[in-house]
Amino acid sequence: MKSVCALMMAAACIGGCKKGGSAGNTAAAKDVMVAFTKPGADHAALSAALRPKAEDYAAVFVGDAATKMKAGLEPLWDGGKLTLKPSAEQTEIAIAGAPQPELAKGDGNAVNCPGGYKGIAASIQPSVVVHCVRFVKPGQKGGLHVDGLVYVNDHWALFPKPWRFLKQ
Repeated sequence: MKSVCALMMAAACIGGCKKGGSAGNTAAAKDVMVAFTKPGADHAALSAALRPKAEDYAAVFVGDAATKMKAGLEPLWDGGKLTLKPSAEQTEIAIAGAPQPELAKGDGNAVNCPGGYKGIAASIQPSVVVHCVRFVKPGQKGGLHVDGLVYVNDHWALFPKPWRFLKQ
């Protein structure tokens, strides 16, 4: 029952983010991530709700980069290795939405994302905004870092650490 409730909560949150969830809407991204900080959250179910659909890869990545990303991420999703698990104390969320041009230059909001994006930004569609997230304990700076949250095809999807699959 806990899993069903978590899935319903994730679907409601993700569906509710549709209305105001334009690609660059950091507030909508935060709404999605807040579900992970709730007591008793089913992290596996919430993470699974962020799994990209087959058509999402081409909407986010250019050319054969989409194929490489799908080939690299799908086994990780299948194996349950992409479950976001902030600790119970990591209740504060910091999010930066970096458009592809900022990722390419490493400036603007991209300074809050891993540096690996700079080397592979040309493989990301020009209209895409990548959200980088930090779950932290109140008053602290370090915590769980998550990158690759993208609003695509009217839903949120997670494409973490794309440079691992797109090294040029």
